[in-house]
Amino acid sequence: MIIKPRTFPRILQKYQALERRIPADHPKLPLIQENIRKRLAGYKGECAIDYPLSFLPEKKYSILHDVRLQAGGHFFQIDSMLLSEMFIVLMDVKNMAGKLYFDTRFNQLIQTYDGEEKAYADPLIQSMYHEEQFNQWLRQNKLPAAPILSLVVVSSPHTIIQTASENRSLHQTVIHHDYIPFKIKELEEKFTKSCLSEKERRKIGQQLIKRHTPLDYSILEKLQISQNELLTGVYCPNCGSLPMKRVFGTWLCP
Repeated sequence: MIIKPRTFPRILQKYQALERRIPADHPKLPLIQENIRKRLAGYKGECAIDYPLSFLPEKKYSILHDVRLQAGGHFFQIDSMLLSEMFIVLMDVKNMAGKLYFDTRFNQLIQTYDGEEKAYADPLIQSMYHEEQFNQWLRQNKLPAAPILSLVVVSSPHTIIQTASENRSLHQTVIHHDYIPFKIKELEEKFTKSCLSEKERRKIGQQLIKRHTPLDYSILEKLQISQNELLTGVYCPNCGSLPMKRVFGTWLCP
């Protein structure tokens, strides 16, 4: 059962609104558009796991999306979380195309796309941080614990996942999104001991929702853009012209 649904990110809404209010020749426009592209891709990737998650038994699992918590003075965000009586699963969703090489020797993720290579922080390291931070959050809020497991979920079925031949355990934590129900079934067979009662699971879910702190900040300050640089007025809903004119109590597009 979904107890915290996914919502369209507020920060993404802000960037989209800013894009409409910035002059076409503004030097920060490419940066704004790149922010929108990346955040929108991330959001679409997260939405892609909704279908495989729908195959999980509603009574056995509580599902929460986009949970941002604070523990030990640091904020951390979980893309999707599953609560069950036997375990808790933290999911980090990656919407990345091309080939992904998990370099466990140097702890980095290397993406190859259109002949270009890019290195990113290792999501497996991030998962380790999240597990520790979530454990700390449970202790901090005096909540019962259960085994905490992490999954890195690649949302595109066309993305190729690679690693060194000696790294035979990667498939235990990195999966394609359509394998989620089967991975959860594997975990059910491995973790058979009940650690959380239904009441305790409900209490954890309620506290997660209560303690969730959405990411929000002033993008004008972050990008160092003054309000005086923004385009003002009311957009025409039909042609997008700016501004419309107020004439005799109604809006007219010139």
